[in-house]
Amino acid sequence: MSQPDQTVKLHIMEEIGAMDKERQQVLYLMPIGYVLCKIIMDEEGIPCDFEFIEANKAFEEATCMKVSHIVGKRLSDVLPGIKKYKPDWITLFADIAFNGKNKIFEQYSKELKKWLKINSYSPEIGYFVALVNDITNEKERSMSLADINNLLTVFLDSSSDLIYLKDEKLRHIYANKALIDFLGNTQDDIIGKDDFALYPQGMAETCRATDAAVMESAARTVFEETVSDKTFESVKFPVAFPNGTSGIGAFIKDITDRKRQEENLKRQISRQTILTDVFIQNFSSRQELLDYTVHRSLELTGSEYGYISLYDEDNHEFTMSSWTIEIMPDYKINNLQAKSFIDNASIWGEVVKQRKPIIINDFSKPNPLNSDFPEGHVKLRNFMSVPIFFGEKLVAVAGLANKASHYTDIDINEMKILVQSSWLAVEKRNAQILTVEERERYQSILNELPAMISEFLPDSTLTFVNKEYCSYFGLPFNEILGKKFLDYVPEAVKEARGQLHLKLSPNNRTNDFEFAFERDGQTRWQRWRNIGIFDKQGQPLRYYSIGFDITEQKAFSDERERLLAQMDAMFSEHEAVMLLIDPDSGKIIDSNPSASLFYGYSRNELLGLNIHDINQLPKNEIDSNSKKILYKEQQFFTFPHKLKNGQIRIVDVYSSPISYNGRTVLFSIVFDVTKREAAFREIVHISYHDYLTGVYNRRFFEEEFDRLNTSGNFPITVIMGDINGLKLINDSFGKHEGDNLIKDAAGKIAERLHSDSVLARIGGDEFGVILPKTDASKADEIVKEIKLNIECNSDGTVAENKLLSISFGFAVQKNRGDTLGALMKEAEGYLYNKKYYDSRSLKSKTIDIIMNTLFEKSPRDKMHSERVGNISAMLAEKLGIDKEHVNKIRVGGWLHDIGKIGIPENVLNKESGLDEREWAIMRTHPEKGWRILVNTFEFSGISDIVLYHHEKWNGSGYPKGLKGEEIPLETRIISVADAYDAMAYNRSYREKIKPTEAIKELRRCSGTHFDPKIIEVFVEYVLANEKDMFSK
Repeated sequence: MSQPDQTVKLHIMEEIGAMDKERQQVLYLMPIGYVLCKIIMDEEGIPCDFEFIEANKAFEEATCMKVSHIVGKRLSDVLPGIKKYKPDWITLFADIAFNGKNKIFEQYSKELKKWLKINSYSPEIGYFVALVNDITNEKERSMSLADINNLLTVFLDSSSDLIYLKDEKLRHIYANKALIDFLGNTQDDIIGKDDFALYPQGMAETCRATDAAVMESAARTVFEETVSDKTFESVKFPVAFPNGTSGIGAFIKDITDRKRQEENLKRQISRQTILTDVFIQNFSSRQELLDYTVHRSLELTGSEYGYISLYDEDNHEFTMSSWTIEIMPDYKINNLQAKSFIDNASIWGEVVKQRKPIIINDFSKPNPLNSDFPEGHVKLRNFMSVPIFFGEKLVAVAGLANKASHYTDIDINEMKILVQSSWLAVEKRNAQILTVEERERYQSILNELPAMISEFLPDSTLTFVNKEYCSYFGLPFNEILGKKFLDYVPEAVKEARGQLHLKLSPNNRTNDFEFAFERDGQTRWQRWRNIGIFDKQGQPLRYYSIGFDITEQKAFSDERERLLAQMDAMFSEHEAVMLLIDPDSGKIIDSNPSASLFYGYSRNELLGLNIHDINQLPKNEIDSNSKKILYKEQQFFTFPHKLKNGQIRIVDVYSSPISYNGRTVLFSIVFDVTKREAAFREIVHISYHDYLTGVYNRRFFEEEFDRLNTSGNFPITVIMGDINGLKLINDSFGKHEGDNLIKDAAGKIAERLHSDSVLARIGGDEFGVILPKTDASKADEIVKEIKLNIECNSDGTVAENKLLSISFGFAVQKNRGDTLGALMKEAEGYLYNKKYYDSRSLKSKTIDIIMNTLFEKSPRDKMHSERVGNISAMLAEKLGIDKEHVNKIRVGGWLHDIGKIGIPENVLNKESGLDEREWAIMRTHPEKGWRILVNTFEFSGISDIVLYHHEKWNGSGYPKGLKGEEIPLETRIISVADAYDAMAYNRSYREKIKPTEAIKELRRCSGTHFDPKIIEVFVEYVLANEKDMFSK
């Protein structure tokens, strides 16, 4: 070693207080790598290399470079080709050696496969010291924990995000449990609703706007949406449905807390950066440090103006010391640095008087503190000020003004920490100037080390402690020196700790230990190394103890183990199906028990499969989706998956890339949604089909017309069909028979349509047909074919007793683009012209069919109806009624029981007497008959006769309870004929009676049930002249 190098080394030894060999040994034995180097200059005075002067054992362990092999050698000799490496070590350390900079950085060495943390500074121009620490294990643990946290985050995201799916009209068609809970609704309350039916107005407008943006861009988009005091991160993406429409899918996460934490973290980082600069930067003067503090406080709080004013507490006098440059254009008062007394100091004087911070957030409101400003003072909106103390003495006042928002206690705390720390830095600087030279040398290195260092005598008396030691125990340097080091050791480990240093010897000068203890209600961990210094005789001179607080490291390790166990439990024990998949090959790397239960394969069988064996999409589509997952372009999919038994199940898959055993894989969570998809298909079918006939409904009819209404399909013909007499059928035979008639109509129409035609039920009894590229001639042929198919039997013969009759009308586009509404209106006009004539003939025909059907149910009623009609006609003639009315009464008698078509056969033909419920049913037949006849052109005139044929002369009949001549004459006649025939002929429930008994019964009921005059005419003239009536 050259003489200059020896001199530098001695100088360094002096700086660390190691003039004696004991403290030099501390440097060599401490657990942090240490190396001293000299910069080598080339002929032009440019740094080209550096030489190793000395290094300790820890440096050798950290860098794998033996001290004996490097001391006295240049860097380029030890590491050939070093100048090609990044970073440029020579330039980096030369900058430190000649500019007196202190740099701390981390660097990964590919050759050593290690992470190193390096703290370097210059003890003298041209030389630098590097303190090197191996942090590889900490880095690896950090990376491992990040992987675990990523896996945990993926799992939690799949279950706690708000997830929905919307159709093309942005109505909800799916919502997950998290969204349902968020809205406080049920699934049924949400499905089919849009945002404005579910969310508050502001939230609905925001959600609708972002949904619309995604629909327009057709691309996955991430939004941050703020609603009230909540912030959400929404990942929205377009979804293509099987019916050709598109909708929106979304994953929504509440990131309110995260955003707040980010803002708080930014402020903490900013404050810590400022505090670090305050204590580390080499300010040339106190004024420079205070100026720096004022300007940085604006950044920290978002204020416009700031100042620090010194205060002489003895003279009650202020002196403006520092102010921000922004104040100068606005501040018109001359001599800004002039002294002022507290009584004239306005608002900042109040801080001194109260000796506590103050805040005024609105200068527009009256306040005794916002008055008495000198002329030219800057315009203030809000203001805060804090006092600065050194010990018990108030030494300065700091103030800030014109923040965009209100000042809070957080601003007060931030400002107090900053300005108080700055003042302490000022005092520290002043104290450093006064510190003796020996103290500066002794603490130059040890004080800056990130470890607790103490020196103590064999009797454990402390002779030195560094700053970190003092800080950790919260005591000043002077209070610790001279005390026993065991005074600062926790009671639980004091006995064992007190014996460890005594075990050291000249041959075993170090030992290490860890221990836990309770401090402020928390368990803390420390790791210490003892170093013994011995004389030539092997007697201990003093000991050094170097310690680190490893609580965070321990917690880090424990948390890592806990998370590993937790993730293993979640993966292995969760009911959800989980797979790990190689993104390149598609090979299944791992699966949980739920996957085996779902797919039917054992775990070993699954690990032998490829995702292409399960996913039934084409291989190129599966590979494309894997890339989307890998690059985080899409995370949610719906796939058809094949089980071991060959069954195909529809599944939702939430997938994300994660780090697993040092490589990136796809972590997929699989949910069986087969029933949901089937239900969705059923919903889609129902939304476009008529539930009764199975043909399309009006909604599909209108949408399909809009789709087909192009020049390529011109002209389009629209056919309108209306079932004739459906109400009459429903009233006569019941709604069930009417429904059968509607289904028969749909089938008959469909049988004569081409495959490109569209048939829909567009109303209760209305059908519509769309015929693309069809002119009027072709449309007329199709309508005729349909009508012929309706009117004929399967063998081609005309159906005589068929109830089905449909009136048709059609309209043909005259111009390209004619609307559906216009065509339907024109077709309906033709339809209703034909319907008038079709309905009249059909209703008469229907009456015949109804009577024949009734007589088939009860043959006796046919003979009874004919006899009642004939007897009623004879009686009407004897009463002198004209022939036209006689015929009307005959038909009324024939149809009087037509309403019985709606009476069940078991009631109609019951042989025993009817019970109360059955009589109630039987009594409905007059009204049923009236409804059947009132809507027919030919028989509407006799509908009232039928309605009242069970009314009685004394008003005790039904259905209206009419009495006397309120009952129509025709009805009174038919009532007598009906009663007589019922007694004179056998019934299902009793035998006929003798004529004399029938006449006797009629006379008995005359004046109560029957019109007395009609009874007399019937008995005296009709029965007297028709002796053989009973035999007939």
